[in-house]
Amino acid sequence: VASWLPIVLYTTKADVRADLKVDLKKSLLAKYEPKENLSFLAPPKINKQIRPNLSTMSAVVITRDSHQSQFQLEVRSSLNTLASGFSDLFKLGSLQASPEGKAAMSKIAEGIRQLADHHYDLSKTRRAFIVPLLNFLGKMASDSALVDDLLFGSNFTEEVNAAQTMKKVANRMAKKAQ
Repeated sequence: VASWLPIVLYTTKADVRADLKVDLKKSLLAKYEPKENLSFLAPPKINKQIRPNLSTMSAVVITRDSHQSQFQLEVRSSLNTLASGFSDLFKLGSLQASPEGKAAMSKIAEGIRQLADHHYDLSKTRRAFIVPLLNFLGKMASDSALVDDLLFGSNFTEEVNAAQTMKKVANRMAKKAQ
């Protein structure tokens, strides 16, 4: 913390303990909302195959997912802000020339990666709320489904079909063993 500028330390400490004012938060989110070429930063959508389960979800699960999605929108804006600023700084050759400049750029890049990982962790949290409401095949498929633009991955149907095949094979093997 000793390397922080006093104003950065003061405002960060205040924001961590008291939250941003609603107007400032809305203003920053709008100002740094990513453009279309950064659509991968959007919160993953819930797969259409999962949607029928939403009607069986408790209001608590739906509310939790909504909150986590909002957090992902905020992380998306933060990532865009930091990565845009980092890219602007990177264009300054003089900053890259000094060891101190390189060290500072490295810290910012590592912070961007940590924030990107937090975005992914929020997706895992959203999935953790939904998975208990899925049937056995859905749970098996979710274990191997990777997050992409969809929360349970674009190939979730294939993962469910593979899980169904595995279940059939396992059942056949169990019957033969008897």
